[in-house]
Amino acid sequence: MSINYWKYCRTQKLKGHYDAQCIPADAGIRIEAGPFSHSFRVVGEAWKQSQLNDFAAYSLAALSMSNGVGFNLLAPVSESVTKQIKALTDIYQFWAIRKTAPLRMEFPLCADATPTKTQRDGGIICLSGGVDSTYAAISESKRGSVSHGLLIAGADYSHADTQGFKELTTRVGQIADKLDLKLSIIETDIRKHRLNWDMMHGFTLAACLQLMSAKHDHGYIALDYAGYQEIFAHPWGNNSILPHYFSTTGFPIAGVGKSKRRVDKLAAIAEFDTSLLSNLSVCFSETSTGGNCGRCVKCVFSRILFTALDLDERSAFLSTPSLEDAVDKMSVPKTYMGLRGRYLRVVETRQSLPKGPLHDKVSNYEEALRRAYIKKRN
Repeated sequence: MSINYWKYCRTQKLKGHYDAQCIPADAGIRIEAGPFSHSFRVVGEAWKQSQLNDFAAYSLAALSMSNGVGFNLLAPVSESVTKQIKALTDIYQFWAIRKTAPLRMEFPLCADATPTKTQRDGGIICLSGGVDSTYAAISESKRGSVSHGLLIAGADYSHADTQGFKELTTRVGQIADKLDLKLSIIETDIRKHRLNWDMMHGFTLAACLQLMSAKHDHGYIALDYAGYQEIFAHPWGNNSILPHYFSTTGFPIAGVGKSKRRVDKLAAIAEFDTSLLSNLSVCFSETSTGGNCGRCVKCVFSRILFTALDLDERSAFLSTPSLEDAVDKMSVPKTYMGLRGRYLRVVETRQSLPKGPLHDKVSNYEEALRRAYIKKRN
C-alpha cells in the first residue's frame, strides 16, 4: 500500500463531532461550532436575515471536509439544502480527493416547507474584480439578471478594515458603478480555520450568496475555466458542476463563463469598456495596497494576455518588468495539482501569443511543464 494511500486513509477518520448553532451577531450570523466557530457579517448596509439557515450548511460542509469532523446543525434549514448536501457527500466520496475528508453533517431541524417569499431585489453575483468575475458580471448585467455585486473580505484579505481590502473595494466599486450594480460586502473569518481552499472556496462563495437569500432572488458564481479545460483541471473547487448543488429551491445559484477561456474573457471586458482594465484585480501577492504587483505568477500571465490582445498594461499593474525575463525565471511546480493548473494556463497563454521571442519563451516553459507533468503522472 503506497504512502499516499495511507495519507488518504488517515483523512477518512472522524476526528470529532460538534453541535452547531446560528446566533445573530452584528449585522450577520455567528455559527457556534466548538473549535470551528466562525461568522459572516454584512458590511455597511442593512441586512435581512432569512427564516432558514441554508448558508451555514455550506460553510460547515467546507470545514467538515477540510478537517475530518462532523457537524449537527441545530438551526432550521430547508429540505432542499439537506438533499443538496447529501448529493455533495456522494459526489466528493466518488471523486476520492486525497486531501479531502468525507462530508459528515446532520440536520435535525429540517423545515417541511419553503418559507413565504417576500419582495426581493434581483440577482447578486460574486464580484472579486478579477478577470473571471468581471466578465461574468458584464455578461449577466447585459442580460439584466443582476442588481448587485458581492465582494467578500476574508479570502485574500483577513478582514474588511485592512488597507489592501479598502483599496480593492474602491476598484471593485468602480467596476460595479460602470455596470450599474450596487456593491454589497460580506466579511467572514472562516479561513482562520484549516480550510482546503483549492477544493472548498466554492462552498464559501455559496455560503455568502445564500446569506443574502432574504434580499435577493438568485445568485451567480464566476467559473475559473472553460468547459474543456475543466476536464484537465479536475478536481477543482469552482467547477461548473457545483453551482447546481449550491442552489436551493428558494435561492438558485448558477455558474457563469463555461464557454470562455480567460483570454476570451479579457477580450470581452476590453470590448465592453477599456477603462475597466485599470480596475481589474488579478494579484494575490500585493495585499498591502490591493494592487497588481506585475511580478507574481498571476500578474505575469495576466500581463502576457494583455500583450497577446495588444492592450495597454501600464494602468493595470504597479510594475511592468520584462515578460521574457519573468518567464525565464519561472520554476516548475512540484505538486501534481500545481503542475496541472500551471500547464493549463501556459498552454492557453502560448496559444494566444503571436510568433516572436515571448512566444518562444512561453513555449519552452510549456515543454518543461509537459515533461514534469508526464513524469509525475507516470
